[in-house]
Amino acid sequence: MSLIQAPPAATGQFILLCGALGCAAGVGLNALIDWLPARLQRDWRLECYDYLQLPPPATADEAPPSRAPGRRYPVVIFLAALGSAAAAWRFGQSPAALAALIYTWALLALAFIDSERQLLPDHLTMPMLWLGLLLSLFHLFADSRDAIIGAAAGYLSLWSVYKTFLALTGKEGMGYGDFKLLAMCGAWLGWAYLPQIIFLASLGGGLAGLALIWRNQLAPGQAMPFGPYLAAAGWLAMFCGDRLNEYYFDWVGL
Repeated sequence: MSLIQAPPAATGQFILLCGALGCAAGVGLNALIDWLPARLQRDWRLECYDYLQLPPPATADEAPPSRAPGRRYPVVIFLAALGSAAAAWRFGQSPAALAALIYTWALLALAFIDSERQLLPDHLTMPMLWLGLLLSLFHLFADSRDAIIGAAAGYLSLWSVYKTFLALTGKEGMGYGDFKLLAMCGAWLGWAYLPQIIFLASLGGGLAGLALIWRNQLAPGQAMPFGPYLAAAGWLAMFCGDRLNEYYFDWVGL
């Protein structure tokens, strides 16, 4: 099963243009990564004060303070530029390339927000999920049937794992944002790419967790964000998932 059939060849100028566009997008993504979680936390605090019928403090309604650029800033810009150039190279001068740029930037923002705040905002995952379903009408990456099944299966698969883990241990193994992120990837790519996304994300997260425990940076049983690994696996699935699926189906004889 292929994401796209015979994409048009990309010129060097188009790849450079998309890379430059990715640099500009990276600046905006850094601002979004700083601003959105702070704004949501402010709104949640105001809702709590309103629910308790208490007057909010004078500082609760202030705009989130700006933050000085840190080590994350150049990393996001570099990854946005690299991912954008890769989208141009993979999908050529086509509507799929433009859609892949949006997908890449959204995954970058979600990955870094979750890594810093352990939060996957609905303000990003849900619009992207609906956009993926709408794009399936044009068969850019998946048809509507595969996209709808992918969105439902993506959410329910991790929800089932969450409920089973909660019943067995009494602990929450992941958050609802992870379910929605995988549902978003399923809506964009279709259900056939979900197994490899889950496998790659679990493998990457498991190895990273072991490395952090070995370096005494993570205590056994301590929570760590899973969103960055889902986002990375979802991005890889868009760009080389068809090859991985072909290898798997050949291996199992399908």
